[in-house]
Amino acid sequence: MNNSIAKNTFVLTICNIVQFIGALVQSVILAHAIHSKYEYGRLQQIFLIGVLTATVGSAIPSAMSFFWGKADHEHRNLSHFFSKFFFTTIIIGVVSSGIIFLGSPLLSDYFSNTLFQDWKLPIFIYFFLKCINNYANGLYLLNNQLQKLLIQNILSFTAIAIWMVYITKIETAVLYIFYGLIVIELIRILFLLKDLRFFFSKSNVFTLPTAREWRYVITLIAMMLLTVFNSQADRFIVSQLLGPAKYSDYSVGTFANPFIGLITGSLMMVLLPLFSELYHKGNFRVIAKLWRKVTVRACVLLLPLIIFTILFGDQIILLIYPPQFILAAKLFQLYNIKYIFTVIIFGSVINAIGQEKWMLINAIVNTITLCLLCIILIPIWDLYGAVIASILSLFAGYALPIWLTKKYLHVTFDKYFPIRFFLKTFCLCLGTAIAVRFLSSYLPSGKYFILLTGPIYIGICYAILIKDKKQYLRKLMVRKKDS
Repeated sequence: MNNSIAKNTFVLTICNIVQFIGALVQSVILAHAIHSKYEYGRLQQIFLIGVLTATVGSAIPSAMSFFWGKADHEHRNLSHFFSKFFFTTIIIGVVSSGIIFLGSPLLSDYFSNTLFQDWKLPIFIYFFLKCINNYANGLYLLNNQLQKLLIQNILSFTAIAIWMVYITKIETAVLYIFYGLIVIELIRILFLLKDLRFFFSKSNVFTLPTAREWRYVITLIAMMLLTVFNSQADRFIVSQLLGPAKYSDYSVGTFANPFIGLITGSLMMVLLPLFSELYHKGNFRVIAKLWRKVTVRACVLLLPLIIFTILFGDQIILLIYPPQFILAAKLFQLYNIKYIFTVIIFGSVINAIGQEKWMLINAIVNTITLCLLCIILIPIWDLYGAVIASILSLFAGYALPIWLTKKYLHVTFDKYFPIRFFLKTFCLCLGTAIAVRFLSSYLPSGKYFILLTGPIYIGICYAILIKDKKQYLRKLMVRKKDS
């Protein structure tokens, strides 16, 4: 059982990494191929809307996992289970993509982008197929066949990269990009249907979920859309206020660091059941001590990466993107400041104490705060104003989780957050990064030198921090025994 969970977690993580790399490669190839930042920005606006349909589709695998434990696992009932959720995915795909199709005039006006109307049919087909293919995550996970999903993701990534390179070489219309993407998604659906046919029968092809299942799916979609909009609201506002050309810089300069999400997500997965058990036993002090240890480990894992992207982020962007994205490179450095306090894994604790509703309220407040700050700061500082708004709204959002932990766990911030260790680690990483950046200025100029200075910086930081972490945790153990 544990081996199966560990294996599925690992394979699913690799699947997510492949998807992220695929999206990044697609963005980089298009940036090199499309010399006009205005045209590149218009294309990125379309993919921004695509994030919403992908989010809607991803609610289905989550709903399938939730109801899986309640399902009768005889083949006949499994057929009913998988069929109804597949049909649900089709309905949701038609509705979400149809809204974009029918709303294309409004989208064109909002984004000042006529491509939403000119390409509305291929956009509808592509987003619909992408939504349907989200179903594969649930099917393969629940049947312990995630290796098939991984293979499909790798093949899809390879096909998209080859197609993008081919299109850019022959210098044909950008619209042909969508034609190729549609063909790739159709092929994925054929593989999905081949594996799904074992669960189909004439009696349940058009079976619908129960009212309770519909309520759960719709509620989950609403929450996931809110979460996505909370993280993407600044992009929508930048697109509307500043237009496609400037949005092209913003989209490149504000992409999320995948390693932060992977590390914090893994820690949350491990901590949630443990914290939940301790909370219901009333072991609040144990939670605080364990949380403190985990935060120490998170500092060691994350702070070197975060400081690296702040000090060397411009070189990272210019390594993979064309020189005209120099502004995006500077934005990327500033944008990564927002991740400094992600070492505090609030999500596991808040979910463990059963206060998810407060996190939903917090997400709503954060979204409103972000929108207001963007409207105020963008006219003053342009794209920098949007980045500053994103940072300030995220930092302000920490206030509620801090209050909740004090209210329900009866512990203060300093009990679970190792302030001295955090500051020591932060200063060490910052000092090392500044030193490496200064010394690298004496090397011959060239964008590839980041491939040399990066590993040197990371190696120095981890060599020192791993030793410091062991000493710090050893001191905590001594204090625990003394107390």
